[in-house]
Amino acid sequence: MTDYEKARASLATMIQELGITMTSTAINEREGLKGLGDGWRLQACHARCQIDFAGGGRYSTEYSTGLGAAFGHLSFEQFMELIGIGWGSLPGVKDAYAQIKGRECRLVFAEPILAVARMKWAPNIVDVIARLVIDATDAPFEGFCADFGYNTDSRKAEAVWLTCCETGRVMRRNIGNEKLEELRELAIQL
Repeated sequence: MTDYEKARASLATMIQELGITMTSTAINEREGLKGLGDGWRLQACHARCQIDFAGGGRYSTEYSTGLGAAFGHLSFEQFMELIGIGWGSLPGVKDAYAQIKGRECRLVFAEPILAVARMKWAPNIVDVIARLVIDATDAPFEGFCADFGYNTDSRKAEAVWLTCCETGRVMRRNIGNEKLEELRELAIQL
C-alpha cells in the first residue's frame, strides 16, 4: 500500500469514526463558476453536497473535479456501463473516453456523452472532506491573502476568505479543533 493509499484509508476511517456522512446531487454548473467560460464547465463534474455530522450539524457546499479525476480510473467497459447500455455504439463514446484519459478526440461528438456522464457522477466523501479541511481557516484576512497570493484589496479574495472561515467554524463546532487538525494532516498527504 502506498503512502497515498494509507493516508486515504486513514482519512476514510476517521470520517466514519466521526460519524460524518454525505449526500450529493450532480449539477450542471456551479453558481460561483459562472462566467469562467465553457472550458471548466464542460471539462469538469460538479455536485451539490450535504455534509451531516454525528451531533446533528450540517454543512452544504458545492464540489468540482476534472473529468480525469472523476472517471479516469474506469475502464472503457465500466465507462459504457456508467452512461448506460446501448450508448457504446454512438460515435461520441470513444471520443468522450479519450477526453477523460487526456487524449485527442473530436470534442463535438464527446460533449453529449460527457454531459450524461457528469450528471451520473457522485463525489467521494473522502475527497470532499479533504478539500474542506484544507480550506478551513481562522487566519486573519491579511495572512490568508499572503499565504495564497491574493490581493488584500480584492472583494473576490475577501469572499473566498469568508467562505473558508465559515468552513472552519462549522468544522470546529462539529468535530473540534483537534480532530480538524488530524483530518487536515491526513488530507495534505493526498
